[in-house]
Amino acid sequence: MTGENKIHILEGTFLSNTENFKRTLLSVNDGVYLTDRNRRIIFWNRACEAITGYGADEVLGRRCSDDILNHVDMSGNRLCDSDFCPLYQSIATGLPGKKPVMVRALRRDNSRLTVEVSVAPLFGEDGEVIGGVEVFRDVTE
Repeated sequence: MTGENKIHILEGTFLSNTENFKRTLLSVNDGVYLTDRNRRIIFWNRACEAITGYGADEVLGRRCSDDILNHVDMSGNRLCDSDFCPLYQSIATGLPGKKPVMVRALRRDNSRLTVEVSVAPLFGEDGEVIGGVEVFRDVTE
């Protein structure tokens, strides 16, 4: 088994249980959301709610660019739905982002905050890209 296909959770431990793994992701202090291949949000943790003001019930099933995060670069150029979107690039190439990227994200109250974004593709059991994960941290101050 290559390093890329290796499971990084020890079987029989707390995190090998799907519900425990989900509860762990929900409790992480950084915003963590998962999307399908079309960037429809399929998981939204509590930190996403606290940072953005959007509840999971408002975003699940919607595309991350549907007036939810609307990432723009530090110059104000729109990233969502463009080839410059870090999550889009990760899903398209099957590669994680090389380093965190600073972007301005839209909050529910229409204000913007500066977040540091890291992205990676999600793979199905057959090795195909099935979606992506974005982890973000509010670095406004």
